[in-house]
Amino acid sequence: MERTTRVQSTSIPGTETREEGGKKFTVFKVELRSDIGPWLVHRRYRQFDELDSKLRKKFPAFAGKMPKKQMGGTMGEAFVEERRACLEIYLATLVADASAAGSAEFRAFIDANRSCNAKLADAVGTVG
Repeated sequence: MERTTRVQSTSIPGTETREEGGKKFTVFKVELRSDIGPWLVHRRYRQFDELDSKLRKKFPAFAGKMPKKQMGGTMGEAFVEERRACLEIYLATLVADASAAGSAEFRAFIDANRSCNAKLADAVGTVG
């Protein structure tokens, strides 16, 4: 029988600005804790957004609230901090929801071996 580890808590203690192909972007440092210990993954907002989209299709009653997208413009320090705080609340809501927290989509999202540029669909496939 396969044993799965349940994430007990999450936090987003900080962010990093990275650059790829001449474009700058922010990654969120997501710290996860379970009975096997803590680990850290770096995720972009678009990965959170992709996770949320998949979870809402699978679990329509999921109560997590994503911060709104920003179209264009610069992402100043205050904006990034507000987004970080909102994503932290979003993850706490997700971890408190046993169905969402146990989903293949969330397990793929928290996989330490995934890049901050990887698409969730590549890990779990697409569901029509």
